[in-house]
Amino acid sequence: MSINSQIPNFAIIVAAGTGSRAAQNSGELPKQYQKFMDKALFLHSVEALGASSLIDKIMVVMSAGHEAFYADAISDLPLEIAPKILPSCIGGATRQKSVLNGLQALKPFSQPNSIIYIHDAARPFIAPKTLQELSQTLENKPVFGAIPALPIVDTLKLSMNGETIETTQNRTHLYAAQTPQAFQFAEIFRVHLEAETRNIHGTDDANLMELLGEKNSVAIVEGNPYALKITHAKDWKMAEMYYKNLHPSIPDIRTAFGFDIHRFTAGNFVTLGGIQIPHTQGIDAHSDGDVVLHALTDAILGLFGGGDIGQLFPNTAAEWENAASHIFVNEALKRLNEAGGTLTHIDVSMLCEAPKISKYRSAMLGNLSALTTLPLNRIGLKATTMEKLGALGRGEGLAAQVVVNGYFV
Repeated sequence: MSINSQIPNFAIIVAAGTGSRAAQNSGELPKQYQKFMDKALFLHSVEALGASSLIDKIMVVMSAGHEAFYADAISDLPLEIAPKILPSCIGGATRQKSVLNGLQALKPFSQPNSIIYIHDAARPFIAPKTLQELSQTLENKPVFGAIPALPIVDTLKLSMNGETIETTQNRTHLYAAQTPQAFQFAEIFRVHLEAETRNIHGTDDANLMELLGEKNSVAIVEGNPYALKITHAKDWKMAEMYYKNLHPSIPDIRTAFGFDIHRFTAGNFVTLGGIQIPHTQGIDAHSDGDVVLHALTDAILGLFGGGDIGQLFPNTAAEWENAASHIFVNEALKRLNEAGGTLTHIDVSMLCEAPKISKYRSAMLGNLSALTTLPLNRIGLKATTMEKLGALGRGEGLAAQVVVNGYFV
């Protein structure tokens, strides 16, 4: 969800079907539940979409009878992503019917202008850049949808018998479509309903737009060369090679630090960690003066060299006067995601003589967890006095320091 919007956006992962062509050995689990790099294939898509700040809720569409496979696989889901997962729904006999079932299940949660990202579980590699470009295209262009695609570079041959060449096809202006494909929820839902009524079948969701007369209503963004679709047994080895290229043996794990301090002024409360706490004084600040969230914002930005809170939200700008500091954290998390990073741990230390925060600690922890989607066991929250030393010890203000950890892919 963007920092300026309360409109929920969704993702559907189409994980129905048997995937028999991709079976590595006969009698194995359906393709989407087979282990790829130590987790079920479809779980890679769940984690990639779940890590994006552009997507609020995710629904997996599965086949009837696969409930046990799904439950076993989803138990490996990282705790920080679990809150985004909606109950799964049952798909249909075709991919198109499965998508429609997913859209119908999500309809009660959607709002006008909600965006839906439709993705095939057989494509385990989703680049944050792709999601960002899809989102920006829908926001800035007069289109109903946007898809990632790569221009065709190979010469195309037509063979009707699979043995000899009949003609060579003109590849100019041809593109290979990928997923996730992003659409205005209301428009793609309308198109799928009409296609169902008229018994029209498309090869993908963008194709349905064309078949129902919506030509030039879907834009193309640059595709991901690693967005391999695992279709045949031989594709698993190629996917493993891609994975190793994208995930070097030495993990890119980073630590960053943030600090903020504000003086007291006249008032009757302070805001810490997004929670208003009664006090004999207030905070002298341009925004709400939440030192915890300000330090957290700087720490997150520090994970990827993203500047600092003063650069992004200058205290000379009227739009940030009295602003709630969760806006700053949300923007820092969005930029972290765009840089390919994932926040994994927060440790907060508050430095002040007063107010005492023990009564508000649980509320602050809950708010930090909701804001960052991290579970409580990945958030540290402490407070200490300054033993009457220095300006803070004299009760002239308060401060917070925050250490964060994250990893990058």
